[in-house]
Amino acid sequence: MATSVSLRRLRLLFATYGFSLGFVLPWNVPQLTTSGLDPGEIGAVLGIAALASLIAYPVWGLIADTLLGRDRTLVLTSVLAAVAGVGILLSADQPWLLATFMVIALVCIAPWAPVTDALALSELGNQARAYGRMRSGTSAGWVAAVIASGLIYATWGPQPVRALFVVTALGLAVVVGGRRSARSPMRRPERAAGERLTPAAFRSALRASPIFLPFLAVLFVSSVATNAAYAFISLRILDEGGGPLVIALASAMPALVEIPVFRWIGPLAERFGLRALFAVGCLISAVQMVVVAIAPVPMIIALVRLLDGAGFALRYSSIVLIAGAALPDRLRATGQSVASLITGGIAPIVSGPAAGWIYGAFGGTALFALCAGLLLVASGMAWLVLAPLAAARRAFAVAASAVAASTASAASAVAASTVAAPAVGLAEGSAASSPPAAAAAPGATEP
Repeated sequence: MATSVSLRRLRLLFATYGFSLGFVLPWNVPQLTTSGLDPGEIGAVLGIAALASLIAYPVWGLIADTLLGRDRTLVLTSVLAAVAGVGILLSADQPWLLATFMVIALVCIAPWAPVTDALALSELGNQARAYGRMRSGTSAGWVAAVIASGLIYATWGPQPVRALFVVTALGLAVVVGGRRSARSPMRRPERAAGERLTPAAFRSALRASPIFLPFLAVLFVSSVATNAAYAFISLRILDEGGGPLVIALASAMPALVEIPVFRWIGPLAERFGLRALFAVGCLISAVQMVVVAIAPVPMIIALVRLLDGAGFALRYSSIVLIAGAALPDRLRATGQSVASLITGGIAPIVSGPAAGWIYGAFGGTALFALCAGLLLVASGMAWLVLAPLAAARRAFAVAASAVAASTASAASAVAASTVAAPAVGLAEGSAASSPPAAAAAPGATEP
């Protein structure tokens, strides 16, 4: 069970990586646009980044699980991301070199979320339902960073924002290096004698779950939609007449809702189940994308992203909890990385170039309407694919009710026998003439 100290360290870790991401992710597309790349070229860059992440996600996960350990992997990737940030700073006036360093930075930050999620699930143990409260720290850090970076970008341009990313990435390395919790030491992972984490064993672990593999197909459909929307929503705002401050507001709005929703994930999952949470999350984000598609002014686009915060929190927590439950602890970082491989690797390979072409050929309205349709499809797929999970949850509830009823019945029987026993003794005593009063209390006849 996690201690109060380890929980505070987890919250700080989540908040720190969210704070660092706020200085890089919202500003890639705007900076590429101002450097002279068109939507099709930006889509190609995003596709290349996704292709690189396709390799990076499982590789980082396996390194975290089998070679360096999770903490050391986070330290290494934080330092490498800071180095890539320096490259971005030095190549601001060279579009394709700038794009290259952006891709490298995205590859380096790829394991931050899945490896941190795996650390949290391992430390929380049977308190895994508290994950949402930990993850809300990322949203809080993100809000603070995007608001600050938006003000800085609007006043002084992208360079100070990029410099702050370098500083915060190194800060993340310091925070991770300071962790010394009992369940997450800064050392290489230990394996039982004779245990080997081969690719075949990894595939067997994935096949052991009847839900996880089909769920990856659902993730692919939903992630194609969300990645396309997230990549080009800042360009949509710029086309509608907005600027860096509106982009910062649009980036902060979802996190303002994510914070309370993440904190309520445990009770919501207990009440409605993970299937409902994921499906409803898709529907909420679909509604948001419809509004973005038809919004006449950029401020409406920014404000309606509040809806997407709720949708993202429901989907993301469902993904983490399903992946965490499906795989053993020693493969949790790998399992989270596989899910991230779909959401941040394979899906963007499709969505980046396709969204860039659609946006350039047909405009933002067509792109966001298509994304809304894909999320509706993903919601229906999730309802079908996760039906065994819902059935198992109902069966568990029925079994728990039966156990509770049986326990209550047994308790009633014990209580009844306890009440009846004195009455029986009294009746027997009357029939055989009652013993002396002194005999009722042992020792009463002693002097």
